[in-house]
Amino acid sequence: MLGGVNQVQGDRVLSVFLMGERILISFKVAVGPLVTAKVIGDVIDKFVPAAELTVQYESTPEANGCDINPSSAVEKPHVHIMVIVDPDAPRPSEPTFREWLHWMVINIPEGADASEGKGLMPYMGPQPPSGIHRCVFVAFKQKGVMETVKTRPVERKNFSTHKFTGENELGLPAATLYFNSQSNQKSKGLMPYMGPQPPSGIHRCVFVAFKQKGVMETVKTRPVERKNFSTHKFTGENELGLPAATLYFNSQSNQKSKKK
Repeated sequence: MLGGVNQVQGDRVLSVFLMGERILISFKVAVGPLVTAKVIGDVIDKFVPAAELTVQYESTPEANGCDINPSSAVEKPHVHIMVIVDPDAPRPSEPTFREWLHWMVINIPEGADASEGKGLMPYMGPQPPSGIHRCVFVAFKQKGVMETVKTRPVERKNFSTHKFTGENELGLPAATLYFNSQSNQKSKGLMPYMGPQPPSGIHRCVFVAFKQKGVMETVKTRPVERKNFSTHKFTGENELGLPAATLYFNSQSNQKSKKK
């Protein structure tokens, strides 16, 4: 990822530089998408952007609310920014770890790489276990060099950008940007596929798809054999509700009749 944050007003430059191919975009940071995605509210208060933010992962220019695969953000980003947080950890439906702190750097010199700043929390790329997570970059203008912060975080979970901002008298952000990230885990098979093998007559082969509420480690009663499975019972046990889609086809044995 490549990028830059240039201070529009004031004497400090905040820049974003992340590993990736050399295609760059720049745009004024609009607060509209941040309001829509509840970044303003969940993470920060409403502010007037004072910086121009440029961000890109791999070969695709990114804007607020874009989707980023976790594998594209594994490498530590060279970012002139104060904090990167996930307000949706561990699950958007139950964000009991809000906010998850991915990175914290202070004292980033004007126009310099973030490695020249002081890291207070090592970078950790997004690793969402389930659902779509917002990964929020928040940049603040410092009043001067800081030896440390008032309450240095010792763990990542339950960090509060609101509290951190107030304790260190940082005021409103200079710039904010977020992207969406979700797990790229492949589907999990609980019963190996077996093609239709009707011994006689016409058999219906039924495909039933349900929408899950989140990632499931397994089902409540994992089938150990194929016969006497009940879709009705399976649906009720796992609270899946009505199907999202269903399709069926007919299949019959292609054995030729025996000669007398």
